[in-house]
Amino acid sequence: MPTTITRLPSLDGLRGLAALTVVLGHARLILLADPALALPGLHQLSEGVGTVGNKAVWLFFVLSGLVLTRFATGRPGFDYGAYLLSRLARLYIPVWAALAFTALSILIVPRAANLGLGQWIDAHPPGITPAGLVADATLVAGTSGTLSPLWTLQWEVLFSLLLVLYITVLRRVPPVAGVGLGIALATLGACIGSEILLYLPMFAIGVALALGWPRLSALARRLRSKGGRRIRDHPTPTTPSGSTPIPTLAATFVMAAGIALAVALCSLGSILRGSGLDAGWLTIVDTASALAGVTLVVVLVGLAPVLIRVFTSRPLHWLGAISFSIYLVHEPILVGAVRLFGTAPSTVLIALLLCFPAAALFARFVERPAHRFSQSLRRSPAPTRQDIPLSAPQNGTS
Repeated sequence: MPTTITRLPSLDGLRGLAALTVVLGHARLILLADPALALPGLHQLSEGVGTVGNKAVWLFFVLSGLVLTRFATGRPGFDYGAYLLSRLARLYIPVWAALAFTALSILIVPRAANLGLGQWIDAHPPGITPAGLVADATLVAGTSGTLSPLWTLQWEVLFSLLLVLYITVLRRVPPVAGVGLGIALATLGACIGSEILLYLPMFAIGVALALGWPRLSALARRLRSKGGRRIRDHPTPTTPSGSTPIPTLAATFVMAAGIALAVALCSLGSILRGSGLDAGWLTIVDTASALAGVTLVVVLVGLAPVLIRVFTSRPLHWLGAISFSIYLVHEPILVGAVRLFGTAPSTVLIALLLCFPAAALFARFVERPAHRFSQSLRRSPAPTRQDIPLSAPQNGTS
């Protein structure tokens, strides 16, 4: 009987919130260049936004590992060739459109070198070179910096190519060990300055979570079932993801404790930064604790009924639907606006507000058609002998 995997729509909302923090983090880098904003307390708030924005990228990688693995293991026959063709189309078509949008923005607002608009703005290349365009369009050998968010997509492409290897290796170890191994390897990568060892293990965390998701779901159901009479005495609220019971006191306590722990873990590195701790140890603590916090956030948002309702609410659902688009198009808008009108907060605010309708249009006319096209590439009438059997009974419905 075919194995099916249910969607986790709350994770779409989480991805949307993460994309928003990246956008706000870039706006922060612009505002840091304005000396008039050097106010008490604002620097600390700015640092907090920057830290969350950096960790949001790590969250993207963990989510990709989780979602793609659930897709691959959710059927008895996995056609790797069709999947890969579909996945690459899903990534590259929006990227190429975003590069065209960036090139148009540079034609309208030329990027003259070093205008004193802040380190982030001035770090962008003054123009598009053939070599830079090839790098950005292929993503496999680094990116030029013309559209800086593309640096994350080179790792997404590499992981997509290696998905079968990840699943094959990680299903041979317990999921908890897989998560721990991913955190340990990423921490080692941060310590030795290896990007490939830092970022690729983050996807492994998501893969291990996906392989252990049925057990996590069963544990969450058992926790919710405690005090079952209180659940049966109340109506069951419905969310876009289906029917979700009112949480018991025990489930609510565990969720609240989990949120507090996740926030503490993600913030630990920033808290210790001024403590005089050795830089090497600070790197270890910051990387390991933040990845543990990100992992806990994904589990809570995917399984806790209250958080599921929050992250499937209409605003976050909409933000999740345009998350990839806003990630790709916000930077040309911010850079162009600042180069035209300066770094005043009003300019940055107006540019931020323009990012959302622009992303909605990009999603409507580029990303969604690309998604439909990519889905058509992986449709097949029936599994063939070349299909790779990645599914197994223990990786069934969550």
